[in-house]
Amino acid sequence: MKLSNTRTWSTPMVIGAGLFVASSGTLMFWGLAKPLEEAHTWIGLAFATGIFLHVLNHWRSFKNYFTKPLGRAVIAALLVATLVVIFWPADEETTARADRGAVYAAVQNASVSQLSDLIGQDSESMVSLLVDQGFAQAAADKSLADIASESGKTGDAALAVIFPSN
Repeated sequence: MKLSNTRTWSTPMVIGAGLFVASSGTLMFWGLAKPLEEAHTWIGLAFATGIFLHVLNHWRSFKNYFTKPLGRAVIAALLVATLVVIFWPADEETTARADRGAVYAAVQNASVSQLSDLIGQDSESMVSLLVDQGFAQAAADKSLADIASESGKTGDAALAVIFPSN
């Protein structure tokens, strides 16, 4: 199957996205690229699309890899590795990290009045505390995330005001 209209850009797309995904993935592995994670995910999807189109453009050549033992072995090994990564059960640390992330998001998306009920503080005193710390848009019916965003600050900063470390 020849898709000549995509040939001019699908191969460069695979090369460019592949280089980005490889370099950002390497930085993420070493813990150096927290801000790149979302870009890595989205460009990874573009990379997958480019690979699909590249394979369609070169289907006849691609089929030849299945006729050679080494080609079959490499494809089979990578397919097995992919399936293992996809279906391997998460360990306790990964599950706990995901659970902490869900709790963290729920706290940031809760209104000040909901948080005040949760931690046993008066919502008005929590609003005053936030205002005193520069969160001018604080209100009992707003979430911490909204208050932080509207005040030009981060959600982490709002959390640090509500839950100060000792």
